[in-house]
Amino acid sequence: MSKEVHVMDLIQSLFNYAWQIVVYLFLLWLVYYFFTNTSRKTKVSVTILSALVITLGISTGILEEQFEDIEAASEQHIIHIKAIQETYDS
Repeated sequence: MSKEVHVMDLIQSLFNYAWQIVVYLFLLWLVYYFFTNTSRKTKVSVTILSALVITLGISTGILEEQFEDIEAASEQHIIHIKAIQETYDS
């Protein structure tokens, strides 16, 4: 493979990681905002609804599939970094 292909793969992998980090930070902010600015009844309702969504995700295997996708992307990212290192070392 050429250096350009490796660099583009690396950029794509880094973009995917950056996107996940942005989404997780936004979700953390939403949780913080929610628990500091809402009534007790709303908190309980959303907590129960979240538990149901997580249970549904686990029972249908959707969450497991997502984690497998993330793990596969991590392994691919490591392969790309090693390939780029080998390219520049030679």
